[in-house]
Parts: sequence; C-alpha cells; structure tokens
Amino acid sequence: MLPALLLLAAMAPAGSVSGAPAPAERTGGERIIYRDAETGRTIWRMTVSKTNDKHCYYSEQPWNQDMTKILWAVGQPSHLSKTGAIWMMDADGRNFKKLQDKVPYNMHTGTNAVWSPNGQHVYWGETGACDLDGNPVQRPPSDEYVRSPNEYRKGPIHITNEMCYALSPHKALLDAQPASVRNPKWSPDRKTFMIGFSNEKEDPVTLERVLPTVKELYLIDADGRNFRRLGDYGHHHSWAPDSRHVIFAGQNGEGLVYQAIDGSSRRIVSKTTGTHASVNPQLTMAVTDCYNNSTGPYMDFLLLIHLADGRVEKLAKTPRTHPRSHHWTHPNPSWSPDGSMVMYDSDESGVCQVYIVVVDEKKVRARFGPGAIAAAP
Repeated sequence: MLPALLLLAAMAPAGSVSGAPAPAERTGGERIIYRDAETGRTIWRMTVSKTNDKHCYYSEQPWNQDMTKILWAVGQPSHLSKTGAIWMMDADGRNFKKLQDKVPYNMHTGTNAVWSPNGQHVYWGETGACDLDGNPVQRPPSDEYVRSPNEYRKGPIHITNEMCYALSPHKALLDAQPASVRNPKWSPDRKTFMIGFSNEKEDPVTLERVLPTVKELYLIDADGRNFRRLGDYGHHHSWAPDSRHVIFAGQNGEGLVYQAIDGSSRRIVSKTTGTHASVNPQLTMAVTDCYNNSTGPYMDFLLLIHLADGRVEKLAKTPRTHPRSHHWTHPNPSWSPDGSMVMYDSDESGVCQVYIVVVDEKKVRARFGPGAIAAAP
C-alpha cells in the first residue's frame, strides 16, 4: 500500500495541491479528496500545512447555517502554542481568509471561535467579535459572558459553585476535593443552559484521574430561573438538536447515555461510548471519536452509533502521531447543519489538520457536485 501522503497526492483532483507543505501565503484550494482505505468513505482533507490547523470543539458548529462558510484556527507547529489565528474558508475549501491574529489558542479547542446567532459575525472569548472581513465590531452585551472556575454569568444566567454544591448528593466527596463549574453549553433553541460541575483532576505526569471524582450536570432556564440538577455523567456532554435531550458517556463503564432533560427517559444507547459524542440533526445517529486503549477494534476511528438499536459503524480511520492528551490532537467530530458530513481533526501527517468525512453521499453530491465524491476504488 502507498504511504499516506503519496496516496493523497495520487488521488488529488485537478486544481488541488499535492501532499507537499502549503505556501506561506495561504489562499485556499488545499482540499484533497480520497477514499478512506478502511471504511470506503469519501474524505476531504481541507488543509495541507506545517501548522496546527483545527476546526473547533466537538459541540460547536464550524459551518455557518447555510453551509457556505467554515470557521477554523491556525496555530504554530507546536503543542505549546498559546496564540493563533481565526480563519474562514468556503465550504468547498476555497478562498481562505484570516479574520483575526494573535488570539488565545490551545491544541484542545483551537481559538474557540463561533458564529454569532445571525451568522454575520464571529465571536471568541468572552467579548471578542469581528465581521466576516475581520473588522472588529462591538459584541452585543447580551452575547457577552463572564466565565471562571467559580461562576458563569450571562444576562440573567448566573451559576456559582455554591449553587451546585447545595443540590449535590456528593457533599462528602466535594468537601474532600472541591469542584468547579465548567463546560457551559446552550441548548440549540437557546431556552436552556447546561453546565458541568466537576472536581476531576489529572495527574500532570500520568494524566490519570486523581480521585475522588464528582461529575454532575445542572440546568437552568434562559430567564435565570428553575436551576436544577440533571444527574451524574462520565464525560463530554452535548445537546441533541431537539433541545430536549442530552448525550454523554456515563460513569464507570455504563455506556453512552441519551437522556431527556425533563426526566421522562434515560437509556443506554451503546456500551461503546467513544469520547466526544454528538447527535445528528435527524436524531438518528451519534458520531464520536474513539481513542482509548480499552476500545479494541474501534480505537483511532470515528464511529457512527445508531440511536435506535445501538449499532456501531466505523466512519473514518484517525491515525495518530502524538498522544491523545489535551496537549495534542483530539479528533472532536462535528456534524454539518444538514447531517451529511462530519468535520474532524487529525494529526496523521505529523501536525493537526482539518478533515471532513462524507456521511450522506447523495446530499453532498447534490450540494457540491459529482466531483465532491471520490471515485470508487
């Protein structure tokens, strides 16, 4: 079999670049289309560079709502990079545009850039904002927030460690090892806010959890009322697109949990959880990255998990060249707004790059033309 980069170059369509490093002035058109050697799915490699290029965190949306633009981030070719740039490209990989430079960056979440609710601006951090030409703009006060280990505050929403502690059934463990609020996430309809409350810590050398560990989810309505506890979770919670369910990995090997926020249902979808799970717009499948040593034949794959019957399907191979720690690359798969594609990161070339895998060939062909699908092997 050809080495990965030679294989990519051999499959590169007319007008795209080979697997060679991109020039310093990046204008777009780096996309390479090929078939995943193990799953047969069409892959788009969107960036070809020596920098660490990332799309976003798994629970954020890199595409704008009409799927014409993609947000992504560029960092230095080092896992220690602390600053980076926010970039935008067309959905087919053309017309790169740098929007902002020297913004906070890390290898886990990139620049944390997100689309504004109307799609006309880009937000980052607690107050940063620019238009789609990169010009700084005033962020509406209603879209600014304050976040620290002790509290989260945005408009009428105000959640503190003390509020979570008061409702927690794990006070003895929390007294032994205090927790903090983290991983805030709004429901897609913006009516409900979810936050994690956790005392989880990692040993800086082994990266193993330091016990005791408490991890809980709390909800509050958008008007700042009805603060309540949803329950315990294992890791990486995200909203389902219907704003009525959340999905997360349960504790102690429980499996992938799909839970209604009103308490009406809670079920184990699959014993295979992966790490960063999210649900497609059709509410039929979850996508997740799988890279723990206990995952057997699924290790270093993106997986589709069918919500109706728990069937697990390999979606794309995600080889690694660095450890899967927060200091290196997590694939962080993200659904497109129409559920036809999944964007992810991979460091198989030696640095983190942006990739897309096609889930629904019919939809992608209709949107982007027949050349969007790789030739059958």
